Amino acid sequence: TAFGRPLLHHPLLLVVLQWATLVAELLSPVALFLRDRWVYPAVGAMLTFHLFSEATITISFLPHVLCILAFLPLERIALPARLRGGRPTPVSVMAQPTAETRAYGGALGLVAVDEQPP
Repeated sequence: TAFGRPLLHHPLLLVVLQWATLVAELLSPVALFLRDRWVYPAVGAMLTFHLFSEATITISFLPHVLCILAFLPLERIALPARLRGGRPTPVSVMAQPTAETRAYGGALGLVAVDEQPP
């Protein structure tokens, strides 16, 4: 790639990066035991590694990258009420059907559960 080609002129750097990759891969299970503020740098390092892999040798590990996100405390993300199991808007608050909408809905075969067909 355009990003990886200039690295070919620095063989010692490539050897150092290969060893760093091996050490990082061997130490990656340590991330399973990290908590609080230490997990963020570990996830950042793993994502950066995969970003550089994609940029230099065009190997994408997208499923693995998505699995790395499991290390983050995703339960702390605020979700909308409807995704948290909040109750939907009560029917009494919703707009009541008019005679016109009932006629149109009846023509389409759409009838509310509590209504009888005409």
